[in-house]
Amino acid sequence: MSAKKGKWTERFNQKNDFDFTVSRVIVTRVAYSRVTKLIPVSQFSLFGITVSEAQKIARSFNTLADHVCMITLIEE
Repeated sequence: MSAKKGKWTERFNQKNDFDFTVSRVIVTRVAYSRVTKLIPVSQFSLFGITVSEAQKIARSFNTLADHVCMITLIEE
């Protein structure tokens, strides 16, 4: 394993704090143009999880047809 790849693997396995925002997606048409609106439904934070765990949580929300989950890393 190269040093560069090892560094990224180490960062992905590092425990971090994340904010999750779940939004409802509404698509409308205005003057023959498609307009997408995101309306925040819920927000929560989780502490001490890895990047892959955060992605799994977001993916579970993104399987819903009209909802999307966005992840933000909490930096000190």
